[in-house]
Amino acid sequence: MAEKGKKIRLVYSIVFSVCTVALGALFLTRLWGVYLSNLTGVESDTYSREIVGEQLAFLLPFCLVWLVLAIGAFALSIAFPAQEKLQYRDDRLTLKRLQKRLPENFGGELGAEREKLQSSVRLRMILRLTLLGLSAVCLILLLVYLFTPANFPKGDINGAVISAVAYALPLCIGLFLVAVGVEVFERTALKKELDLAKVLAAGAAKQGLKPAESKEKKPRFWQTERFLFWVRIAVGAAAVAMLIVGLFNGGVIDVLNKAIAICTECIGLG
Repeated sequence: MAEKGKKIRLVYSIVFSVCTVALGALFLTRLWGVYLSNLTGVESDTYSREIVGEQLAFLLPFCLVWLVLAIGAFALSIAFPAQEKLQYRDDRLTLKRLQKRLPENFGGELGAEREKLQSSVRLRMILRLTLLGLSAVCLILLLVYLFTPANFPKGDINGAVISAVAYALPLCIGLFLVAVGVEVFERTALKKELDLAKVLAAGAAKQGLKPAESKEKKPRFWQTERFLFWVRIAVGAAAVAMLIVGLFNGGVIDVLNKAIAICTECIGLG
């Protein structure tokens, strides 16, 4: 029954996906038709209510069919629920759990293995901090370039954009390559560290060594409920104050006028 439901869900999902893509393509063709339509010869009347309604009315039956298919997909998900997938294993969390079970002191070969594990963890931390520092440097360089008026002359917009892209692209590509390298190294190092941690855990069990006692950490000030409560109060008070300031300086009217102008000019109701 489960295998049959899986096949039904697969076939229905393919059909539903094809219908969704087809509906999107039809919608784009109707928008293109709206753009090309001009009954009066005046450009401002191209997006009139009549033209938009005529083009979109063609999509109504297809939208209804898609809606029925969407309801069917919801009903199918209830009738044939998907099996729960195994959660993704995070090697970092697994390594932390194993490290908590390890004793503090090892002797002999296990001590050397423990030192090797700690060195690898420190190296990964250094690489992550280095990547974070490079990201901050690249961001600062980009902000300095963007906020330098001399880089954006008024007479040559295209040239300024090309120069900005030529300046930013090498930085972004270089940072991306460094990030990929750090990620690849970290994944490889994590696998080796997990193997070392398992060896250490097995050796500690054979020697009868007990894991280090875990000390309960007290929550810091910004992790307490009281801090979060006062943060919510402060944010709420700031929001109310800004609303009051906006009411008295006419900001509400400005926003309303802009919203009316944008909506009516966009969909052709003005």
